[in-house]
Amino acid sequence: MIPYIARDGDPTSPPDYSFPGMMARSFLLPAGAAQLTTLCDTLLNMLPIEQSGFAFTPLGPFVFMSLLTYPKILALTPPFSNKGFSSQHELFFGFPVVRWNLMFPGAPQLSEFRTLGGFSMFYPYLFVDSPSSSFTGREVVGFPKLIARFAPTPPATSVSSFSVEAWTDVLSPFNPAAKLQRRSFLTVQPSTSPMTPPIPALPDATWPWGHFSPGIVGAIAPGLQTMFEKLIPSTSFSTVQLKQFRDAVSGSAAACYQAIVYDEFEVSNPTPTAVLQQSDIKLPTYDSLKIADTLGIPVDGTGTVTSVNQIQSQFDMECVNVSNLLSLHGL
Repeated sequence: MIPYIARDGDPTSPPDYSFPGMMARSFLLPAGAAQLTTLCDTLLNMLPIEQSGFAFTPLGPFVFMSLLTYPKILALTPPFSNKGFSSQHELFFGFPVVRWNLMFPGAPQLSEFRTLGGFSMFYPYLFVDSPSSSFTGREVVGFPKLIARFAPTPPATSVSSFSVEAWTDVLSPFNPAAKLQRRSFLTVQPSTSPMTPPIPALPDATWPWGHFSPGIVGAIAPGLQTMFEKLIPSTSFSTVQLKQFRDAVSGSAAACYQAIVYDEFEVSNPTPTAVLQQSDIKLPTYDSLKIADTLGIPVDGTGTVTSVNQIQSQFDMECVNVSNLLSLHGL
């Protein structure tokens, strides 16, 4: 194990972390099964299953778009636990993935025989308004956090509906004269023409599983009721992410380090899950940021999609038991 060299001004801290009093507003959106499978193959299935021993596939053709308010972000590991706290707003697009393990490791001719290894959340897009969270997320636990600005600031208390716009730095169109500049990449507004009456949330289910009432599961993922029945009562969830660093060699397209990082999140003290008003979510496309295309979200001609289901809940959360499922070091 290589010792980490602490430097003055370094804003990062190691796991575990605590997030008391969080507010989550989460929107369920349709997505493309083929696009989500490609993301899993590109960003999680770095090696063939015969070499890694596991592989990930999307659970269903949908994604979460969630806006989270963190009043406090606390490190739990001494001496960082005694130094103070930060706060942030976060936006992510993510989806549940299924882990498949080799039934017969070491026998590549039998690699098609696999066992269910559990469920995790995978976040291909994350945006935060806290630089320290961005650095820690990327460098420590592998979350691909980008800096964003949100206006108005998402309220920290329960509401029936709300609006928000988010900006981040993009390049578009790609050409030598293009300058990196801040552009709007997301707008959320109460829907002007709701598609269907809202399906009641599951008030006793913790976030993010409160989305999956029987009516929602039947609408978006027929045949998966049994799997969701295992997830809905849970007060915890795990995540898997690709952590990587570019190699510094001039002109190199190589990575000097890659890992699949596994995190566990425990949710406690939740308020009952409540339904928000159905929302229209606009996702502009830029050459350097193509959220709708990459996730297969079926936006209309204006780049807008209407949420299938939308909930909010307040709770405490902790990030614990972080580990590397796979680590690759460049030469």
